[in-house]
Amino acid sequence: MSKLYSVQIADDQYADIRFEVRPGDRYVGDKDNLKERSELAASEKVSVGEVWGIYDELLIPKGQTPNSPKSFNTLIQVHSGHQMNSAPPFFVLLDYDDLTLYPFLKFLTVQRTTFDGPAKLTEVARINILYGKRIHLLVRGMCSGIENGGALTIYVNGKTIFKGDKVPMGYLKKQPEPDYAKFGIYRGANGGPPLIHPLVVYHRNFRFGRWSTVQAYMRQKPWR
Repeated sequence: MSKLYSVQIADDQYADIRFEVRPGDRYVGDKDNLKERSELAASEKVSVGEVWGIYDELLIPKGQTPNSPKSFNTLIQVHSGHQMNSAPPFFVLLDYDDLTLYPFLKFLTVQRTTFDGPAKLTEVARINILYGKRIHLLVRGMCSGIENGGALTIYVNGKTIFKGDKVPMGYLKKQPEPDYAKFGIYRGANGGPPLIHPLVVYHRNFRFGRWSTVQAYMRQKPWR
């Protein structure tokens, strides 16, 4: 039986999940009271050195108002249950151009010597997006315990926007396997003024797991 707080993602072409965060939507476990979140997680244990995948159909609806340029808006994070409260090896941010306020997505990797050691943060790609336009995102990755030993390929709307096999992604001394991915909204002021504008994001047909699992799911869908 499923847990009372679990969610089963509908296996349907139009199964959107709407996430909305308003000022003050804070998780009790966050020590920083300027962080707000609305998230779900998809899980499948992946061994270190094994290829994992993400599939998502993102949509940022029209009518969004950016907060401070210092704030961050995380939409996807790949995590391990062994490195809680630590930066994820891979994540996707929603950001805005300082002058035009047009939205874009940033794709980042993290490499650490230990869970709480200094993080090597690398932006590997960014793409401009349009409000109200669906974004089909596919990621193929491998975390590594070797410096610059990760691998990552990112596809957006069927086009490769990044491909690398010497990517700083993972933990060098301890090697926790990625076993779940969060999706939704996780945002914070990041040293700037308090967040005053709400944010809405739609995720559809989100999948995370071994690359073979994600590939098998996509092959079943005639609308791909």
